[in-house]
Amino acid sequence: MKITIIGSGYVGLVTGTCLADFGLSVTCVDQDEQKINMLNSGGVPIYEPNLEALIQKNVSAGRLTFTTNLGKAVQQSKVIFIAVGTPPNHDGSANLKEIEEVALQIASSLNEYKVIVIKSTVPVGTTRKIKQIINKNQPESVIPAKPVLDPDRGAGIHLSSPSPLTGEHPQDLLPLRGGRIKVGVKHPFDIVSNPEFLREGSAV
Repeated sequence: MKITIIGSGYVGLVTGTCLADFGLSVTCVDQDEQKINMLNSGGVPIYEPNLEALIQKNVSAGRLTFTTNLGKAVQQSKVIFIAVGTPPNHDGSANLKEIEEVALQIASSLNEYKVIVIKSTVPVGTTRKIKQIINKNQPESVIPAKPVLDPDRGAGIHLSSPSPLTGEHPQDLLPLRGGRIKVGVKHPFDIVSNPEFLREGSAV
């Protein structure tokens, strides 16, 4: 299975490296060309115990790659993690500009069913907002022909029925930990948002 991690900072790089070490094919994306060049040259822009060795191991095994080409990475992946920064505004609220820009780029690159995981730290309601952005801006070729119900209620993880393209349930794609799962929402993509999806404290 191919995974794309958008944002190669502390959260994204650690998450991507761990998923690659689980045996998945992972592409880490970042708009910072200097950072991607460093990673492709064997350097590591952050410090985390054992991270450098794990990156080298999985790059050598062909399971971990780095790029600035978000569109291509999205099209080649089944699961997309959004791990970009959400720094605080002057009033203390989260600045969602970067995550909204990423949602627009994902929308324009959709070519088939995807599972989109919000790994960034975001306020309540962000999942619904990102879903609206992607629904509004995705190519017509991946919009369902029939109208669908969207009972977005409560917290936890919201997953669709098995994909008509893959025949798989989103919860079968990755090991989910914690949170509640609701099944039955039909979209050409699914968004998962759960702070316990992966535990960074035991990531490496």
